[in-house]
Amino acid sequence: FSHCAILDIREGRYAELVERHGPRVSLFQCDVSSLESVSAAFDAVDAWGPPLSALVNSAGIAHFVSTLDLEHEDWRRVMDVNIDGTLHPSVLAARRMGDAGGGAIVNLASVAGMFGWPRRAAYSTSKAAVAGLTRTLAVEWAASGIRVNAVAPGYIATELVEKLIADGNIDYETYAPLAALNRFGTPAEVAQPILFLLSSGAAFITGVTLPIDGGFAATKVP
Repeated sequence: FSHCAILDIREGRYAELVERHGPRVSLFQCDVSSLESVSAAFDAVDAWGPPLSALVNSAGIAHFVSTLDLEHEDWRRVMDVNIDGTLHPSVLAARRMGDAGGGAIVNLASVAGMFGWPRRAAYSTSKAAVAGLTRTLAVEWAASGIRVNAVAPGYIATELVEKLIADGNIDYETYAPLAALNRFGTPAEVAQPILFLLSSGAAFITGVTLPIDGGFAATKVP
């Protein structure tokens, strides 16, 4: 891809990306849970770079608490970011991709959406919804040349997961052996399958949710 637009509410490691890739990368700050904010960011992206051909919806938050103690505002915030934050960019991208003759979208689901996991009602529900949304959009937009897929990571050693480990919400020694490969994945091991799903090599793949979990979902007996 010749250009990469990052839509995020925080800068994160943007400076590192610019240092590595130069002006081909640009940050457009927005709140993905707000349609108005995402719309404004997409308009800015239109003015900045070439026509949109690929989209990755990776924004997400988690909230771990007993469902009996789950506050409505916390439930709503997870849904707003994880579901609305997938729907809004997808719709805006599809309108542009349809006009340009097609494109590819990859959403971030999770293996958490495949199981009944205690203390994860909001997160698991939102990620199951992302998988369902992916299937619907894939079928609906196929005639426009737009492929829509999702990946469902297991435990990946991201900054968020490392913080959850530090806060005591995730015990690495307990969860790592639940994957057949006996470890957490790396961000690069998620990025590479995403790049494949966006590429012409995946031209006949749409509507799927690909687990990237080291065999976590396949391992039913610990």
